[in-house]
Amino acid sequence: MLPATLSGELTRRIGLTALVGEVFVGIVLGPEGLNVIPERGMAPAFYELGHIGLCALLFRLGMHSRPHALVSAWRSGLLVGIVGLVLSFVLGAGLSMVLGWDTSSAVFVGAALTATSISVPLSVLREARKEQSAEGTTILAAAFVTDLLGLVGLSVLTVSLSGGPTGAFRVAATVGQSVAFIAGGFLVGPFLMRRLLRTVGRLGSRTVLMTIGFSYLLLVAYAAKALGLAMVIGAYAAGLAFAGLREREHLEQEVDPLILFLRPLFFVLAGASISFSGLDPSHSEGRRLIVLTVAILTIGVAAKVAGPLLLPVDRLKKLVIGFGLVARGGMGFVFAEIGVASGMLSTQLFSAVALALTGTTIVGALGLRMALSRASGPPAGFRESQFRT
Repeated sequence: MLPATLSGELTRRIGLTALVGEVFVGIVLGPEGLNVIPERGMAPAFYELGHIGLCALLFRLGMHSRPHALVSAWRSGLLVGIVGLVLSFVLGAGLSMVLGWDTSSAVFVGAALTATSISVPLSVLREARKEQSAEGTTILAAAFVTDLLGLVGLSVLTVSLSGGPTGAFRVAATVGQSVAFIAGGFLVGPFLMRRLLRTVGRLGSRTVLMTIGFSYLLLVAYAAKALGLAMVIGAYAAGLAFAGLREREHLEQEVDPLILFLRPLFFVLAGASISFSGLDPSHSEGRRLIVLTVAILTIGVAAKVAGPLLLPVDRLKKLVIGFGLVARGGMGFVFAEIGVASGMLSTQLFSAVALALTGTTIVGALGLRMALSRASGPPAGFRESQFRT
């Protein structure tokens, strides 16, 4: 964990995200490098701990969600988010099938490209003091919409992989349960947490908030799994319960040390699962994988940059919004990890997707900084009233 922490901090200091450094450490320590981290299947308990880190990551993303951004910029956010999501999925899955992969694998490739990182653009926007600008709220709203729809889609994929009939009724039931979990995180979760925190707050314990937060995370994640949904949707819903509470900052201070210890493990293990042996250009299969990696990265950038083209703003502001949504971050790796764990993605295909996702995170962070530096005019940019007819 120490190399991952140091590498993540280094990449963060040079303007990227910690994810890049953590994946790099996984590659170095994995079977393709120093072979310190065993292959998937050789140490299942190690990778199960990584799944706990995955749930911790989604819990933290839920806490950092900005529901108010969706309220203040819902028209532009919804439009940009849906356009980018549809283009990413259709182009990613379609290209995978054209290059010869089966439908199940292609669906996971497309699904991995639909995700959008909230933490990457948020840190860049805060650095540039543009978080409250119209471009900033549109980015956060679109990322929020994309993640919600992506998690619902992930639950449908999880149910379809569990065996049994997958008719329209089962799909509809899965979508309904996923929406119910997210709605519960918005509406019921904060109410329950306020009442519980008010009651136990009289104890005066310094660790009670951390205990409640992490226990609630495990409880809701287990409830999602018991219903046949993806555990990550339960973890995300648990985080949403704390997103609007005034105790959120205190909870972050208490829980972050544990989450920041578990979260890098997921990305280190993802990096360790990347295999470069299949990317041999001397073989036809290797050339096909290289073409797919470059194409996924290109689609990943182009699809998100195309999303804001329908907005009535100038070109530079469209670039700010577009590049703000390019980084896939942890959410993209969530889809890829579930795909390889279920057998829908081979190790070689997972490697191509993981490398492309890391590339989008780098391009997104650097592109957003460049677009922000070139953008001119007042931060407000445009008004939501422009979308009213």
